[in-house]
Amino acid sequence: MGSACEQLNPSQVDETVDVSGCSYLVTAKRHSDSGTWSVSVEAVAIDGDPPQTAWDGEIPVGAGFGSPTSALAAGKSWLVAHQ
Repeated sequence: MGSACEQLNPSQVDETVDVSGCSYLVTAKRHSDSGTWSVSVEAVAIDGDPPQTAWDGEIPVGAGFGSPTSALAAGKSWLVAHQ
């Protein structure tokens, strides 16, 4: 386990989101140089099956967010808009 400071101020926050029966991993990452957060989305394989999506791999969605919460919200909005 990391220190309490690391737990209170993580450098990455992941959330799994289900949209239209498919699972996606929304990842917010903190950039140590700027202190801002970026967000990306990636389709999650289910039971070893490749995800059925229009894209391959991780998609960067946005950057410059002030918190992981706002970054994750932007990632979820992007997913819903691109279904």
